[in-house]
Amino acid sequence: MRTPFKSIAFVIILMTGGNANAFDAEDCKDILPGCFDGASRFANDLRSREGAVEYLHCHVVKITPWPEAKQEIGDYLRSKNVPEAQIVEELGKANSLLGPWMPAT
Repeated sequence: MRTPFKSIAFVIILMTGGNANAFDAEDCKDILPGCFDGASRFANDLRSREGAVEYLHCHVVKITPWPEAKQEIGDYLRSKNVPEAQIVEELGKANSLLGPWMPAT
């Protein structure tokens, strides 16, 4: 049985022609701000949900494990001086939306 990650990864590989270099290492970080609304809420409106899909696409193509993406999201929110309680909340939301599509390690 295929896992969700393998299924979405297959689709994304088809979309990118199998080119893992379709995104540079910094590209995923560059996409990250688009995953948040003006109140630093993850995938809270249409624009930020589209950004989250693009961010997921970038990481799936690069086969980034969820813990690395989680660290990147947390670091980004801390750089924006988001309160720690909100960071925990946003990481939980990001985990539920992105985590199932990314490898655990």
